[in-house]
Amino acid sequence: MGFVNSEGKVLLDDNLGRFAVLSSEYEVLKVFRSSISGDYWYMCGAWWDEQFIRYVHEYFEGGEKFEIGKADESGILESKLVTPSFGGLTCYFCGGRFLNGYYYLVGHVLDYPSAYMISALIAKVSGDYTVEWAKVYSDPDVSIVPGGRGLELVNGRLIVDAGAVIMAVDDSDGSIIAGKAVETEGGGWILGGVTETVKASPDRIFVFNPYYLAIFDHSLNLLACKEEPAPHKLSGKCSASLAVKPDGNILALSEGTVDNPGRIVIEFSPEGAVLQAKRLASSYSGLRCGLKAEIVNDKLYACWEANMADSLIGYLIVCGTDLSFPGCPIWSVETVTFDDLACNVVDAVANVEDATVNITDVTSKFSPVTASFTKECPA
Repeated sequence: MGFVNSEGKVLLDDNLGRFAVLSSEYEVLKVFRSSISGDYWYMCGAWWDEQFIRYVHEYFEGGEKFEIGKADESGILESKLVTPSFGGLTCYFCGGRFLNGYYYLVGHVLDYPSAYMISALIAKVSGDYTVEWAKVYSDPDVSIVPGGRGLELVNGRLIVDAGAVIMAVDDSDGSIIAGKAVETEGGGWILGGVTETVKASPDRIFVFNPYYLAIFDHSLNLLACKEEPAPHKLSGKCSASLAVKPDGNILALSEGTVDNPGRIVIEFSPEGAVLQAKRLASSYSGLRCGLKAEIVNDKLYACWEANMADSLIGYLIVCGTDLSFPGCPIWSVETVTFDDLACNVVDAVANVEDATVNITDVTSKFSPVTASFTKECPA
């Protein structure tokens, strides 16, 4: 399950140490907030597991720490500290997702396989906190830098968006199936990973990282690479999320620019052509990434994260998958263009080695707080 459950309840989170449960009518039922200082909140994500909530939280407390656990509307039910190790090198988890009954955790190993390089650390952990596998993926010629939520499962493969690299990993044992480094001809990264940047259709994999859209087949052959040309309508300060429609089109979230503020949703064809775009000219500012996108019962649920620890937890838009939003005057047609972009693609991820992950009980950093939810549109 994702962030909307079978009862229509919605989970919002903000990458700033908070997550909230909303009713199907978008009333606040429960809010959890990390006790760690706002200066040290890092990745925080929450997903439904039937009636339960599964969460991940990176924070700093004398070093990088990572908590995973289980909750419901009564409070935190289980909490575990997850600590990786690999050959005495500096390594830590920085993100992950709960997918198909498992926590998939991603992180970094610093200065490996040589100085100033970064290698990817990935672990699969069951819902009862058993480590299924843990691996380090490295390459002598390129850093492999997974972010917070750039993970997707498709046909027994875990797809990982890792900075300049995209990887396909065998879900059963963590072995590498394919790895590709993708850059512009000028050497710039086009992939992302901080948010849920990767989604799959039956025959394609889409990665959205404004200003870029990359489309692959399931073997990670690059089918299309697109770029929004300047002057930009989309903010390039953060990666963003996307959802795949039943017809194979994709709906992608972005934040507008300072000169073009608001929340933007773009519909692309499977080939990357822009079919339409809408923008909500919201009164709210201080938002950043299009964090989550999910299609449930012919509705798009789209969530943006807050940019500041003491601002709102998140911003939610619920509209039709055709981007219809009746009765909302601040929801209007936007013009967005994407052009073909020449990219260089080379094989990557030369080495895979076992890592160790220790899981221990820990007192959760989360505690309940009160919050309200303001309905902006329709009024």
